[in-house]
Amino acid sequence: MESPLISVYEFCYAAGLGLHGLEASQETIEALHSLASFAEFKSQVQKLAEESDRWETVPFGERLRSLLHGCRIEGELNADAWTLFGMGLSGE
Repeated sequence: MESPLISVYEFCYAAGLGLHGLEASQETIEALHSLASFAEFKSQVQKLAEESDRWETVPFGERLRSLLHGCRIEGELNADAWTLFGMGLSGE
């Protein structure tokens, strides 16, 4: 059984890691950074995850896609969440 993402921080890191693996464009990353709420951010990341056909090129990609898509948490974005998103984007 797969453990769900249970915090804004986990989601942000996983989102960054997934977008890193999918080689998301700088334009996409900037658009995500412009979003004001976690709900908008999560919605856009989930949309990107569902629309991508490149998950098979990402290590554990289908599992990561499933975690992002299935996330039901709510919360707020803050500096720490953005830091974790950046860490995921850099592949750390």
